[in-house]
Amino acid sequence: MRRHNWNALRAARRGPTGSPLRRSGAELLELGLVLALLLVLVFGTIEFGTYFYVEHNLQSAAREGARAACVYPHDAANDPLAFAAYTDAYRKVLSQSSLWNWSGFQTALQPSLEWVEDPLHNTPPNVQYYAKVTVAITWDKIPSGMRPMRVITNPQNVTLKGAAMLRVEQ
Repeated sequence: MRRHNWNALRAARRGPTGSPLRRSGAELLELGLVLALLLVLVFGTIEFGTYFYVEHNLQSAAREGARAACVYPHDAANDPLAFAAYTDAYRKVLSQSSLWNWSGFQTALQPSLEWVEDPLHNTPPNVQYYAKVTVAITWDKIPSGMRPMRVITNPQNVTLKGAAMLRVEQ
């Protein structure tokens, strides 16, 4: 069994004059500076990830809404079945992605459905129509729990938008 030379260990912790070294708090200062920067980077990454997550899911919801709406004729603008089909489709996508359960998300969502005439194929009898679905929300309506440091601000009221346009089958 090896014995330690405790006197040598104590002497190593002393300064050149033999007095104990004083810690000036430089380690704590460095920790504070580095930790603050690290936290900003981590929470900023989380917030940007949330931004792209929401944008991706809005695009998916718009695509599914357009798929559901394009099976109805273009003159079904006021048809409750077409409206219900597209509404159910985009809500299903958003509920599967957990966005639908965020507080205030449902009331802040701005969905729209319209039938658009194709400008290149607008001569009868070959008129083509498209179902255009847009699902949008402003970034400031996202719950604050998903934006821990509010790194991304929205002073111009920028809208996150998902849009899709599919040809109506006739």
